[in-house]
Amino acid sequence: MRWAREEPPGAGPVAALEAGLRLSTAEHAVVLSADLPFLEAATLERLLTVLRAADADGALLTDADGRDQPLVAAYRTAALRRELTALGAGPDGLTGLPLRRLTGALDLTRVPDPLASFDCDTWDDIANARARIREHGHVLDEWISAVKDELGIDLDVDTGVLLDLARDAAHGVARPAAPLTTFLVGYAAAQGKGGPEAVAEAARKAAALALRWEEENSGAHPPRTPDDGPGIRAEAPAEDSDDLDVEEALALVREPRTTAPAPDPAPPLGAGSGTSGTRPPLAPRPRYRRPRRPLGRPPRPVSVSLADALGLVLAAPSTRSPTCPPSTPRRWTAGRWPTGPLGGPGRGVLAGHAQPGPLTDGEAVRIATGARIPADTTAVLRTEHGRTDTQGRLHATREVSHGQDIRPRGQECRNGDQLLPVGTLVTPAVLGLAAAAGYDTVTAVPRPRVEVLVLGDELLTEGLPHDGLIRDALGPMLPSWLRAMGAEVTAVRRLGDDARALRKALTSSGADLVVTTGGTAAGPVDHVHPTLERIGAELLVDGVQVRPGHPMLLARTKENQHLVGLPGNPLAAVSGLLTLAEPLLLTLAARPAPEPYTLPLGEAVQGHPYDTRLVPVVLRGDRAAPLHYNGPAMLRGIAAADALAVVPPGGARQGEETELLDLPWAAAGIGVCFT
Repeated sequence: MRWAREEPPGAGPVAALEAGLRLSTAEHAVVLSADLPFLEAATLERLLTVLRAADADGALLTDADGRDQPLVAAYRTAALRRELTALGAGPDGLTGLPLRRLTGALDLTRVPDPLASFDCDTWDDIANARARIREHGHVLDEWISAVKDELGIDLDVDTGVLLDLARDAAHGVARPAAPLTTFLVGYAAAQGKGGPEAVAEAARKAAALALRWEEENSGAHPPRTPDDGPGIRAEAPAEDSDDLDVEEALALVREPRTTAPAPDPAPPLGAGSGTSGTRPPLAPRPRYRRPRRPLGRPPRPVSVSLADALGLVLAAPSTRSPTCPPSTPRRWTAGRWPTGPLGGPGRGVLAGHAQPGPLTDGEAVRIATGARIPADTTAVLRTEHGRTDTQGRLHATREVSHGQDIRPRGQECRNGDQLLPVGTLVTPAVLGLAAAAGYDTVTAVPRPRVEVLVLGDELLTEGLPHDGLIRDALGPMLPSWLRAMGAEVTAVRRLGDDARALRKALTSSGADLVVTTGGTAAGPVDHVHPTLERIGAELLVDGVQVRPGHPMLLARTKENQHLVGLPGNPLAAVSGLLTLAEPLLLTLAARPAPEPYTLPLGEAVQGHPYDTRLVPVVLRGDRAAPLHYNGPAMLRGIAAADALAVVPPGGARQGEETELLDLPWAAAGIGVCFT
């Protein structure tokens, strides 16, 4: 092996290739980049075989999109030297020339190979490569088995846990920390004479430490740099993991604290002493799964006037109905036929008036729709189905049947029928039925009372952003969104980054749910966790494996009060609303959870390597089209969206069926869902 470097350093790939060729006398040259995680020896043999068999200057791989990959290729050195000499004759020589200037003049044979040509140009590419390595982990398994045989070790260790630990240590601390940390974990387990469980427990502690270390040194999840790597979390999501998912964690809300099952021992929350913003090891973040089970307990039912009942859920059935409707005509003339004089008062029988007198044989009377039928009436004749002669006698122009166009009593319901069962959502039609049945009020579950606390000294309430200050997007957005979820927003308070104000607001709030924005991480002014500890709150969810929005939290602050802590970034806050706030509010309002449904994606969506992603989509026919501008701090995508697509770790292919979470305005329209 011989090493070569372009002159001057950094002169580019063409100059680097020329420097290498100067050291070689071989007939063929294989050119490879250093970022090909799936390249194998068989691929190189294939390229050389194709080159030798073809009358061409080179053979190169093409990727999944059919694009040339000139850095995964075999070339005839004579052809390379010929073109390099021609290019080097220019005024600047080979410095700074793109590789396509060289390959564009060559006669090349193309060999499709999407896997071997996969290169890692971005951190997303690295994440995808790692996901594929997990899927094709047999190489690692074989290697681990060989190492254990060589060392005489008989221990069944989950390599995925150790790989995740190495990643967290490398990205959260420094790259050299990865091998050292895995060594120390193994050593600690051996010291305790433990088995696979001891290794897993030691790895869990070290991973939590790596995450804490990163948070303490970088603040509240700053923008990622290349050294940060593509993904950080508290613990790896193995298929057989014991981590709670969101549904299981939120199920703790269903019972009051005195009867809730005892949680596993966990370190206390908070910042400890001082104001450094650090806190003890984080619990593993629950896997993302939108809850389907009941959460919390609805408030005590109340009697509500019909004018105030829209959108509520009935807590008692409506059964005391009168017989409805009474006997009324559908059209105009009542009488006893076949023919007879058209008599009665000038305007006839009108709706809302007293019971008219009975009719005699052959007599008819004008009658308005909705009026009470005179006794002994045979039928009602519509105006367009009759005529009068010159003597004022009424004649039917078609056959008349007994009871024609008379609405019989009790046709729709009888006294004592249950019109509306418990759990009925009060819609405009329900209000109409209740009123027709004689109800002035209904017994319903009241709207959950919600108070919104906006945190952050950097937020402006008006004007343009300036001098490091930004507009508060969540203060205007959240109240309407929460009302669409069935809540009554009692107050929106802006507290800034004031720990005392936050504590006072939480201890004095009488709301069923308190929603905070920002302050859920571990930065120096992130006061939510320390304040929850000081007031004795019970933390139920501390982070979720979903992007954006993973720092969200759920806590029980009082016997009948909960707190949902939303991240400060707008789209991340929406994720927290749908993941934690909406299921809780639906249960407090006694409303059923929406049925899950899926649609195929209109195009592929890049996934996070380990966490679920929520991506704004717009519905186009029977497909969901992903929208751009879907970063944690962005609202442009969600503002145009109909739903959020639940993209699993690793991403989703074009046409793949993906679960969708409807946004309130998509299902009901703004005029319905926000009133």
